[in-house]
Amino acid sequence: MKKAEINKVLKELGYGFVKVSTGNDFDNGKCFTGWDGKRVKGIPGGSHGPMTATNAYQERNKAVIDKVTSSLRCAGMVERDGVLESQDGKIKLTLTVSEFPKYTKSAGYDDGYMNCYIQPLFQ
Repeated sequence: MKKAEINKVLKELGYGFVKVSTGNDFDNGKCFTGWDGKRVKGIPGGSHGPMTATNAYQERNKAVIDKVTSSLRCAGMVERDGVLESQDGKIKLTLTVSEFPKYTKSAGYDDGYMNCYIQPLFQ
């Protein structure tokens, strides 16, 4: 299995740039950039805010991780010790959950609104 095949499966599951809303109804938001200046990618998961009283967003994250893991297994990857890897062992992949702000600072909304993204990390 090649990395291109893995990326194809991830894109089918919604893998793309992390978006941050500007609060404007007329645009699709901005791409989130990391500390290194590069745009960050991930698969959308759950979201929560300052008044969230349930764990529904965590259940959504788990459901997305299960779907990604299942799809990658169907594509030929094997799970060993919590790490997905190609059958020849050359490509290893770990799935992590990261939180990003839902709105830009200029939107004027509470900083507590967060979107979760599942990020595949190649080792």
